[in-house]
Formats: sequence, C-alpha cells, structure tokens
Amino acid sequence: MFVALEGIDGSGKTTLARALLDRGYSVTREPFSEVTREILSILREPLAKELVFYLDRLYHLEKVIKPRRTKGIITDRYKYSQIAYAYARYGDSSLYRRVLKLNADLPDSDLVVFLDISPEEALKRKPGIAEDARPYGKPEEFFMKVREKYLSMADEHWIRINAERSRENILKEVLNCLSKR
Repeated sequence: MFVALEGIDGSGKTTLARALLDRGYSVTREPFSEVTREILSILREPLAKELVFYLDRLYHLEKVIKPRRTKGIITDRYKYSQIAYAYARYGDSSLYRRVLKLNADLPDSDLVVFLDISPEEALKRKPGIAEDARPYGKPEEFFMKVREKYLSMADEHWIRINAERSRENILKEVLNCLSKR
C-alpha cells in the first residue's frame, strides 16, 4: 500500500512520519533528494522550481515508491502538496494548470492521510513558515488557500485527521486506520 501524508506546513506530517518510522513502517519524503533541496534553494523562477519538484517526484516514484508499493510505503508529501501549494501561490493561472497537467498521469496513492489544522494553529507551532508565505500575501490567507485546495481534492481515498490534537492521539488514529487496510 502507498500512503501519502499531506497537510499544510506545521500540521505535523514530519512528526507523524518519524513516529511511523519508529514503529517499523517504511517511510520516505518529498522532496526526496538533497540535491533537489539545494537546487530549490537557489532557484528564483517559479516554473523552474515547479519542474524541479516534479522531476524529483518522478525519480522518487521510480527508485523508492514503486519498488516498495506492494510491501507498503508512506511518504511525507506527494503530488497533492505541489498542487495545493501551486494553487495558493499562482491561483488558476497557466502555471498552476501546468502543474496540474504534469501531475495528472502520476499514480494516485492508495490512501491520503490529510492532517487538518487551522492556519493560525500551524503558524503558532511553526512560526518560521510565515516567511515562506509572505511573498504570496498574508500567511494566514495563504495557508487557508492551501488547506481549501487540499479539501477540494479529497475523495474516498482520503482520511481527514484533526491535527490540532495531541501527537499521541493523532498517531493512535492513523495507526488504527492503517491496520484496517
């Protein structure tokens, strides 16, 4: 089974991923490559950044996710993140539509665990994320757009977890969901 952990920055994806790894689950993350993270840190042009995210995802799929899918793999972020954040950054622009088109043919995950948190709570947990959002407007409004886009993508393969609860309660609920699949 292929599981994607999704949610706005500060929702607890990485914390949950570490807890699942500690319990023996196979866990990975996006961006996958350190080289990708370095390239993204120096790029300024939006289309170039979106293409680098996409290329990293293709590599990640081929080298990590596909070989482990039948045994089970959990990723901290997947294509849904790129779509949600591109929408918040660029609105319904040609760049956003290009991001949608790039990701359209990629396989869906079998399950999306969406850690739902208010932007206000996320910003309290992780104040540094405000700087990443500022170029696109007020941080609360930016992260609300991201959250709303995530919610608009949700279907029967998504479970929505209230991420404003304790780490222990979130982990317990996610483990329960994973054990039923």
